[in-house]
Amino acid sequence: MKLGIGARICALVGLIWLGLVPVVNAFPYVGPPQGFSAAYNTAQDTIEISWANYSSSYSDVDCLGLELTVENQTLITQQFFSIDCTSTSFSYPVNLFGQYRLSLSAEAEYILFPEFGENVYHQETSPPSIITLSPAAPALLSAPTESTPGSLSLSWSSVHLASYYDLQMNSTDNENSWEPILSANQLNHSINLISGNYRFRVRACITVNATPACSAWTESSPATKIRFTPQSYNTNDFDTYIGDVNGDGIFDYLLVAKEKFVLIHGDIAIPIL
Repeated sequence: MKLGIGARICALVGLIWLGLVPVVNAFPYVGPPQGFSAAYNTAQDTIEISWANYSSSYSDVDCLGLELTVENQTLITQQFFSIDCTSTSFSYPVNLFGQYRLSLSAEAEYILFPEFGENVYHQETSPPSIITLSPAAPALLSAPTESTPGSLSLSWSSVHLASYYDLQMNSTDNENSWEPILSANQLNHSINLISGNYRFRVRACITVNATPACSAWTESSPATKIRFTPQSYNTNDFDTYIGDVNGDGIFDYLLVAKEKFVLIHGDIAIPIL
């Protein structure tokens, strides 16, 4: 005996109520797009996004459209892109480094009760992909290899989309002893230095959710030697020693005054104090 439409609906509802037919079987499950992934293309300055073909994954469901959400969590902005159901990739041009949260939603349609021709609309979103894009390291840090005490000028190359630069100095033999000098959006800096050996390093940075995201360090090479140059003096009055006189690794000028004597008589002389 063939049951009527009303009887079949009542029977289905009764079976669900009795727990004999799980609800998930009565309402077809339409999951999110599968295989969603994103990666930064440094050569093109784009985020390349891909996913599995949604239409072919669900043969009994009609895909109505895909929507890509790109949230720049550094600027707290969102962009939405409508994508055709048959597409499996998208290139997002990057115009600022920072942290990006990307997700893909699929809106689908299927028939719940064929007898009534009733359509059900369903939308699900893939788990997000989060990418933090840091600037590249400055290609060049220019510092003189030798100088005299006083003002020393440093400069470095610009980095695309960087917000600011960190500059540090090392004046010891300890590789980990770096002193912050500057943190600003500029490409040069002057600093006053005394005699010694100095190394400098710089990096490009942005701020992501109040946290710095920075490139690798670019270090000056070789070290800058600041050498004291004495004022003009009479070489007849001083013995001059040039080099690392005291073994501290710093170039020195050592001037030792020569003793002067006054000849009194014959071989008799007294020193001048």
